[in-house]
Amino acid sequence: MAGQVKQTSDAGWEISILNRAKDIIRDGSDELKGESVFAVLLSAIEKSGAKVRDRGFVAHSELVELLRDQVGPFAHTRKSLKKDDLIEILDKCIDVQKNEPRKTPNMPRPNPVETPPTDQPSLTPLANLKRFDEKRFDSEFNALVSDNKGEQALSLLIDVFPKLLGGNMNRKEKLKHLTFAGRRLQNLDLGKYGVGKLKNKARIVNLVIDRYGIPDNGTFVDFGCGAHEPLALSTYFYANQFDKCVANDFLPIRSPEYAALSMYDIVTYMLMFPEEFLSKGSKPSDLIGRLKEIDLKKLREGDFAGGFEALKGKVDFLSCDIVDSELAPSSVSMLVSFAVFEHVMDIPAVTKYLYDITADGGVNHHFIDLADHRAYRHDGVFNEFSFLTEEAAAPNLNRLRMHEHLAAFESAGFEILATDGNRKAIPETTFNSILPRWADLPQDELETYSMSVTLRKS
Repeated sequence: MAGQVKQTSDAGWEISILNRAKDIIRDGSDELKGESVFAVLLSAIEKSGAKVRDRGFVAHSELVELLRDQVGPFAHTRKSLKKDDLIEILDKCIDVQKNEPRKTPNMPRPNPVETPPTDQPSLTPLANLKRFDEKRFDSEFNALVSDNKGEQALSLLIDVFPKLLGGNMNRKEKLKHLTFAGRRLQNLDLGKYGVGKLKNKARIVNLVIDRYGIPDNGTFVDFGCGAHEPLALSTYFYANQFDKCVANDFLPIRSPEYAALSMYDIVTYMLMFPEEFLSKGSKPSDLIGRLKEIDLKKLREGDFAGGFEALKGKVDFLSCDIVDSELAPSSVSMLVSFAVFEHVMDIPAVTKYLYDITADGGVNHHFIDLADHRAYRHDGVFNEFSFLTEEAAAPNLNRLRMHEHLAAFESAGFEILATDGNRKAIPETTFNSILPRWADLPQDELETYSMSVTLRKS
């Protein structure tokens, strides 16, 4: 009977509503005139028994969103459109529902005698849906971020990205997700930019300075500062009373505009919460005074060079090989690097140069990532030790192990103050294939995938 529909799932109920709407369209006038496509289809669905309007506003229902997706660019068109075209749109909605059942908790059943579902089916994974489901994405993505599951949240964003771009959503709505999803992940220190990343590095450097002490009035150097946010750490230590800070990287800035916007965020945050960015002995008023030399307006406009124009000679970015940087001998009181030395091919030349520019009593601190960087693709093909099984090195990695780095620093003349290493078990298949060059190393040496070392020039 047309007035009674007994269903066992939400998807079946939606299909029944859509089929009723098709019948109403068929029984209506031959052409649509004067009303929008979307309005006429909504009216037909309402006549089928589903309440989709509330005081003149379209209710937030999955069925309405489904309809909007299928109507697409013709949603608000007012023109003659044959009812066969309207029925085709409803047929598309039915096809989607058959392949991709959706929940409709806010829409009442059209018939009170319907039997509610007893077992709710599990939701189809977002990555497998044919369309971008904004509500589910928001819910699942934000839950992962709130639980500090950044890698899983990033995977979810990447998986739904093609559907987001290809959907019928307003372009500015798409931009909203592209902008703020990335920023939420950045706040988990997952990206190449951001306050969190800066804080972590500054904390490590401050611990080293507080523990070992450094000469006064020397230069701070961020060796291998990166091509994404090159002046973040140097800006921090300039604000904390280093009179000269140098950031060096072999590569030029990847995107000056992005780097400028990121530095705008960082400097603004530092100005708002100066107490969170103080080194030992620094005062909020001094930090704020130095940060105000930066032109925030130009950074906000994407002008990286313009933003730091007033700090030339105080905070500088040098894009060159470190041995070509022409830093004055014995001028550096603190030099740091993070995940740089694994990329250095001429270790003797670089360590000798760093020794020469370091002041007597000056300190170097290096974090060195000894792992096969292809493991960070998270595709399961490579692990941290895969490159120890290959004759040819992975691109831009020297594959030196911990003892080799330490020997190079000592050979250059540095005193080793402290070392630390992180270890993990090597998968059996990888371990059995390690090349002779490394096969005879002690197990703890083989299993070390990252290290840190603190050095002093005596």
